[in-house]
Amino acid sequence: MTGQSASPDAAAPARIAAAALSLLDEDGPGALSFRTVAARLGVAHATVQRRCGDLAGLLDLCADQLAAELPGIPPGSDWASATEARFCGLYAALTARPGLLALRGGRPWLGPELLAKLVEPQLAQSVAAGMTPAQAMVVYRQLYLLTLGSATFVDHRDPGAAVALTRTALAALDPADFPVLTGHIAALLPATVDHEVYYDALRKLIHAAEPCGGGGGPRPPRGGGGAGGAPRPEGGWGGCFRRGARAALRPAPVDHVVYYAALRKHPPGGAPSGGVCRPGRLGCAVRQGLPALRR
Repeated sequence: MTGQSASPDAAAPARIAAAALSLLDEDGPGALSFRTVAARLGVAHATVQRRCGDLAGLLDLCADQLAAELPGIPPGSDWASATEARFCGLYAALTARPGLLALRGGRPWLGPELLAKLVEPQLAQSVAAGMTPAQAMVVYRQLYLLTLGSATFVDHRDPGAAVALTRTALAALDPADFPVLTGHIAALLPATVDHEVYYDALRKLIHAAEPCGGGGGPRPPRGGGGAGGAPRPEGGWGGCFRRGARAALRPAPVDHVVYYAALRKHPPGGAPSGGVCRPGRLGCAVRQGLPALRR
């Protein structure tokens, strides 16, 4: 029975979001409804519905509650380190909430908390580091799409199940048609759930896009100055955006060029195909504080 005399604060947006996220974590996407959230809060389900409007509104509240958990960035952080920390934090928050990701699908994440904690400071620091607003938006979109996609397509809270599902699918293939997939199953499976796949891709995108000067304080040395001990190029790893990628940048946040530019990017010293890139240390305090992500 719902509590009709509950305090008005019981149905405050933050409490609704917390209750909904708790339901998603404990019972999965199928358990979420206005009635189940209201029962957890001890209020009438109509109260919750009035606050949210519809299921999309409830999911927006949840997304913004998630954004409130993103890390703060220390003042004076250089562009690359701050960018890495922001997106590592977003990745950690998203991988911890697979139920929310499943329900939101392709809905944009545009709540005020996310805009304030991630989008605005990232764009502001990119512009301050020398990018145009259009360039800053393209780089943001590349990093955001990498992060969202990496978090969405595997339930990282149950890596064993993801590996088992992939193994079953590969084992059912005909070796004559799929010699690599069927002949190297044991070697291929770890990458499906390895968080380092995301972190390595994130570092490569950041290094490829880093503007001149880094836009902040000095970066810590990386084993002799650069990736793999190589001297760091003057003006930052990206050297005022890589030639070729810069010409592809466009102001539209939904432009397919955003994806194609990200696909082609690689850090200086690496190769677009066949080369081995050795990025420097991750240096992400957020990741270092998440033991579950180091499995």
